[in-house]
Amino acid sequence: MFQCLLVYIMAEIYISNESHTLSCMLRECLERNHPDEYVACSLAHPDDTFIRVDAPSIQAIRIALLQLMSQVQ
Repeated sequence: MFQCLLVYIMAEIYISNESHTLSCMLRECLERNHPDEYVACSLAHPDDTFIRVDAPSIQAIRIALLQLMSQVQ
């Protein structure tokens, strides 16, 4: 019997001094760039001063942030 173990490692980062506004925009951008992969951006509690970002890689997060920066300018 052949067994295969697949391990998918996601990037999880925390961005300080941000709120649900960036979280929502970043999640939409990551979903657009990676439609078949799990992405999440969350603000766990309204009093928190950071957001948690789960994405396929750190590079995916950087690209999404650069895309958002160019949209805002």
